[in-house]
Amino acid sequence: SRVSSVAVSGRLSLDPCIWIQSCRRVSREQTSSGAKRVFQPGQILGDYQLVAHLRDGGMASLYLARRVGVEGFQRELVLKVIHPEYASDPEFQAMFVDEALICARIRHPNVVAVEALGEHEGARFLAMEYVHGCCLLDMQNALRERGRRLSPAMAVYIAMQIADGLDAAHETLDVLRPPRHHADP
Repeated sequence: SRVSSVAVSGRLSLDPCIWIQSCRRVSREQTSSGAKRVFQPGQILGDYQLVAHLRDGGMASLYLARRVGVEGFQRELVLKVIHPEYASDPEFQAMFVDEALICARIRHPNVVAVEALGEHEGARFLAMEYVHGCCLLDMQNALRERGRRLSPAMAVYIAMQIADGLDAAHETLDVLRPPRHHADP
């Protein structure tokens, strides 16, 4: 889930046998939005091969990708690719670059790392760390399907992890932005 332009990862140790299968099913159901996809699995974007479409957001699509290197080197990443209707908007492009520059500086275990800002056929993308699992919304939906919900202790734990990630993001912003001085009249 994106919060304040930072992808926050709840790296929880939930039993993967129970959660991952149901979360993947829910995620597949949610990817069928009306957004026009420019790229398809199998395509190559620079050093990245698209493996699967994960989901569409309001301004970008997420793809599971594989970075391929020499001697069989491979690494799974997520590519966040701008939707075509925003590719030529200079204001949106500037926001996207700002997001990349800011997020690339954040180092925290609860914040997904941004590894690169790239461009392919006029479409900009972020290469981000891939965290195996499901997002909080998918987990809540899977619980709801079983007539269950998060325990209060787990909800507090997750909220604390998100707050720690947001604190790291705000600390990074504080370092990047000059302090505002208020002058007395």
